[in-house]
Amino acid sequence: APASNGATITRNGARLELAMPNQIRTYTFIPEQSGSYTFAASDYGTGQPMLALYEAGEEMLTSGAFGISYGLTADATYYIVGGLANEAIGSYDLAVNLDYEPWAEGIAYTTGKILTFGTDAKGEPVRYIVLQAHTSASHWFPSSTPSLYKQLEVPRWTQPLGVTDAYNTGDKVEYTGALWISYIDANVWSPGVTGWSVYNGSL
Repeated sequence: APASNGATITRNGARLELAMPNQIRTYTFIPEQSGSYTFAASDYGTGQPMLALYEAGEEMLTSGAFGISYGLTADATYYIVGGLANEAIGSYDLAVNLDYEPWAEGIAYTTGKILTFGTDAKGEPVRYIVLQAHTSASHWFPSSTPSLYKQLEVPRWTQPLGVTDAYNTGDKVEYTGALWISYIDANVWSPGVTGWSVYNGSL
């Protein structure tokens, strides 16, 4: 596994601070429940935060600037490596959030709930949105019950690098388990900060 500084996260909403230019830190992450998790950097000043996620067998699962998302298994051990990509002086917080949970039998789901069921060709969890409130049953799988579930094809929000890949008015994204729509052009903010409204319309 990547060299660790001994820090461990065991809760779904922990916040960690990475400070000092070019400092690399490795955190052990043990999710308390299965689901898709987002590791997002915030308050990073002038530096560009880079993150990478590893499994216990040292294989890198995903990496990126500002934030990454991946489906994780409860009680398994993962490692998050973070640092600043340039010599700018600054620090950033690393927020860890459970975006959505996997479908399960016997759960009372509300309309608009986002969950996962199965995986796609890349091994990523497939997202579904609940179309009507119900209690899930073993014969009502999301992949085969279109009256209750719809596969979610709205893209996940990712941090734009500049104006060229910024979001514009009317763009829809999924972020931390909710749907959002941009009401401004050249939107580089994350949903919930500015420029976005929760979206409850038809897909």
